[in-house]
Amino acid sequence: MPGSTATRGHIQLKNETVYRMENFNVSRGFPLPPGAVREAREVSIREENGKEVPSAGKVLQRRPDGSIEWVLVDFVTTLEAEEKKSVYLELKPTEGAEPPNPVRVEETDEAIKLSNGLAALALPKRGGSLLARWTIHGRELVGPYDKVELETLDMGGKIYRASLSSGPKARRVSVEHANPIRATVLVEGTHTARDGSTFLDFALRFTLATGCADVQIDHTFYCREAAEGVISVRAIRLVIPTRMSPDAKKVVRQSHTGQEYRPRSVSIAENAELVSSSVDNLDQYTQNFKPYQEGILFLRNLASFHEQLGQYPYHMRPDFKGTFRPMWKVGTLRQIFPYVGWQSPQLSLVFSMQRWDKLHPKSINLDENVMTVSFWPEWAAPLQIVQGVSKTHTMWITGEPRALEIDEVMRHGLRWEISGLDPVAISIDPAWSVRCEALEVNHMLRYQPQKYPFLENLIEAFPAAGNPDRFTYYRLAGSGMLNFGDIGGESGFTNNEDDVQVLFPLVEYLRTGNVYCFDAAQETAKHYMEVDFCEFSSNPRQHGSLIAHTQNHYEGMTYPSHQWSEGLLAYYYLTGDERAKKVVQRVGDNMIYWTEHLLDGITLDGREAGMPLVNLAAAYTLTRDKKYLAAAQTIIDNFHRRWFNELGQLKYPYPQWAHTEGGAHHKNIEGYGDWSSFVGMYRIWEHTRDEELKTLLVNILKEAMRLERFQVNDARTMDFLAAWIYLRLTGDIAFLDRIQPVIPMLLRRGGHPTRRLHFLKELDDRGMIDEKLVGSRGGVI
Repeated sequence: MPGSTATRGHIQLKNETVYRMENFNVSRGFPLPPGAVREAREVSIREENGKEVPSAGKVLQRRPDGSIEWVLVDFVTTLEAEEKKSVYLELKPTEGAEPPNPVRVEETDEAIKLSNGLAALALPKRGGSLLARWTIHGRELVGPYDKVELETLDMGGKIYRASLSSGPKARRVSVEHANPIRATVLVEGTHTARDGSTFLDFALRFTLATGCADVQIDHTFYCREAAEGVISVRAIRLVIPTRMSPDAKKVVRQSHTGQEYRPRSVSIAENAELVSSSVDNLDQYTQNFKPYQEGILFLRNLASFHEQLGQYPYHMRPDFKGTFRPMWKVGTLRQIFPYVGWQSPQLSLVFSMQRWDKLHPKSINLDENVMTVSFWPEWAAPLQIVQGVSKTHTMWITGEPRALEIDEVMRHGLRWEISGLDPVAISIDPAWSVRCEALEVNHMLRYQPQKYPFLENLIEAFPAAGNPDRFTYYRLAGSGMLNFGDIGGESGFTNNEDDVQVLFPLVEYLRTGNVYCFDAAQETAKHYMEVDFCEFSSNPRQHGSLIAHTQNHYEGMTYPSHQWSEGLLAYYYLTGDERAKKVVQRVGDNMIYWTEHLLDGITLDGREAGMPLVNLAAAYTLTRDKKYLAAAQTIIDNFHRRWFNELGQLKYPYPQWAHTEGGAHHKNIEGYGDWSSFVGMYRIWEHTRDEELKTLLVNILKEAMRLERFQVNDARTMDFLAAWIYLRLTGDIAFLDRIQPVIPMLLRRGGHPTRRLHFLKELDDRGMIDEKLVGSRGGVI
């Protein structure tokens, strides 16, 4: 959509639930036009009639000219059941519209306090309980004598507590994000035993938003242990003693009861343990557990449901020995909906955890007045991790000063999650993204499903063309805590191969406005920046790297060509998640280490030398630190320029290292992954505008873009992004005529997901796309 005239960003919201969403907090990153805005307060959210919506902005990224490229906007709105609603991002200064129950942050030497008039928390800065006070609607949930504790257990049963974190690893409490719409306090430290030994680091984020009593708690564990190899963990749990009455009822919705398997509300007086697992009999979990199976959420004690089992036909009873749909025996009559109420006349609580069933195993135990949230339960097989692994879980707790029945519990629970998705879909008008030049969508094929129905089907972002699940709520199969968010199974995982699972769905979200693209990328990005990211390693070549795909995600090794950070940079722009920002920078730092100490491991071939350039460019985009450009120049000089100057075209020794063993067979830069050298040099040139680099790249492309170089019809070698780069650098329009014979390959198979849209736009602009040539499936041969 060249020359888009969109004057404001149209944001469409859709309430996916059948409940009214009152004072719903939206937090999303939005692009801004070049040169338009320099301060976040110059942007506002408004309704169709121009009325301002309460909002607050935060700069995520500036352009070299100082204007804001991406801004994180928090705003609050109300949506009726299943309502579609439009609001607009406008380049008008905010007038400071007051939100309902604004969030306030107060910091003293002793604690940081969050409050909004409906809920209040005090987080002490020194040892002891993680929470000094928590009130909901004026009712005290946690008081000064209640010890909220985070614990880890090693395989010997030794307990390490967050409350004992001291010395160099003492607890740190800070404000991570704060405005009247939303505020987050970060608590960090190391679990410590009474003898002073430590085991795993932790982070807890407490978030309070305007207009409601909901408290979001994000828990992250980090494995920064000195020992290399597999580290076994018996359990990780958060223990919250409360002021709830010991006789408070547990209110759940049973998914299946009776011969018709209908749902019903159940009130439980006794202690209750809610679990997610892929194993039915938890007492035999370690013997029966199989990796990669889907989990189900259920009540551990069937007797609490008081089922009349004698009224069921034999094939529906839990003790049935047949094989009819055996996986459903995990939950069967015990399966529940993903929220629980804790009910008393004076105060009722509602609890839920994000993707609860998919991130199994989990356990929520409500006993007397104590809630124990086990992120990894003691009854499960040991959690096995290595240096650098981290994982975040999100949970919510809210309440009202009265007894809540199950429908009211469900109303609260659906504010947080519905069917594994966010309850409110947020879509950005593609025309605004084009005007703002967001993630280069202005250079990509405009979304025209009416004009190109077959082509748009072929180049579908995620899941791929031919997958019937792509337009449904079933995005990623639930397959375990460390597996969810990756693609694969027992045969292995992709670990975001070629940035396909993160970057491209986010690009498609901006190009098309299709929300399901964001939904998928959100989960894959979380997995990639935690499980697959080596946050810490005693081996510097691994430290701060992204691990190559392997069966257990994190046990593989690091090498330069198998790291992709552009998608995580896009995720940071769209969410403001600081963890993604840190990964992009850390990967850039890891590439610098390789350049300074292991350069021979980079200057092997076009793939190993190319991807570091892409990642270094991403780190420079984010930080403007010239050390990343210096490292990129070292790679270019020692590989691309070296071989081009010696041979007059870009060839390199193949097999690798051949030139060191008396004679070399040189391979043209045209094979698997070589595209990254073209793209990497172009990304560096975008920042430097170095004429010598441009000349080098153009000369390389002249040879590589010959007709015969477009070899196998394979998405990994058929590189049309390189063809677009050549067009952009040279303006040689006749080039399109020269490679006309290979264009049908692109239309038949779709090419590589992240490297085809630029060239397709060039074809569309010139009327060169023939829908009759479009194939029926995309992908890699």
